Amino acid sequence: MRLMLMVIAVVLVSGCGDVDNTSAHSIQKPFFDLRAYFQGQISGLTGTNGVRKRVSANGKTEEKTFADIDFGRELSMFLNSDINRPAWLDKYKIDTLRIENDSTRSKMIAYTTANEQLKTKDVKVYLDKNDVPVEIDISNVDKSAFSDWRQDMTYRAGRGYRISNDQHFIFSKDSKVTIDADFVKK
Repeated sequence: MRLMLMVIAVVLVSGCGDVDNTSAHSIQKPFFDLRAYFQGQISGLTGTNGVRKRVSANGKTEEKTFADIDFGRELSMFLNSDINRPAWLDKYKIDTLRIENDSTRSKMIAYTTANEQLKTKDVKVYLDKNDVPVEIDISNVDKSAFSDWRQDMTYRAGRGYRISNDQHFIFSKDSKVTIDADFVKK
């Protein structure tokens, strides 16, 4: 239980920051609208009976099912990785790739940046044959003089998500935390 509380604290802290207060309807979105997508997912998860989480932290693993979930808080890190800001319009490169021989995914749209100032380095949106998002991968990186932090997140529409945090510190022990979460259907 102590491990689970530590991991939840790490995840909540890493999800803070980079919140865009711009109204969702005030500007045209040049990139895939993560904020609107995840707000729709949060609304759609009301029929879910909870979340089963497997948490691995520095070699130790725990599993627990949570019945009462605030999906807005649960998926906040995905929301906070939205790259739709007017100042970032020229900071991300967009590539589209057709995916052959995959029964669930037919296209991937990738948004990438090499800009050191931006935390979200890439966003990959996988679409099915009807151009409906089925999976989203996000990589966030933050470097300072004292630590390096990398967060890789994968969201599988209606099924669950995976968040992996790697932190490397100069003056203390490195930390690796991975959360695998599956939505439990009623």
